[in-house]
Amino acid sequence: MDERKVVWAAREGGQSLRPHLLAALMTASMDGTHPLHAAARTTPELLERLDTLATVRDTSAAHARRRPAPPLTVEQRLSVISAVYEAVEALHGMHP
Repeated sequence: MDERKVVWAAREGGQSLRPHLLAALMTASMDGTHPLHAAARTTPELLERLDTLATVRDTSAAHARRRPAPPLTVEQRLSVISAVYEAVEALHGMHP
């Protein structure tokens, strides 16, 4: 991952999901009150699931720039939906 993308995501809000996740993870590692810090303790697999979600998102976005992305399979769709629900559940109510 290009460091500039992570910095841009943290400072300006631009970029795709993965740089945002990395910026949040770096912040969480230094701040015990960060929602992601608590979520990672209670749901350690959340980070892997979010990374998978970022991969699906980035693949779809890359295809959208060139040509339509191939449709997701039912299994891929269920995995994405599950990852989003897990993230919301893990992060819900953890913001100070």
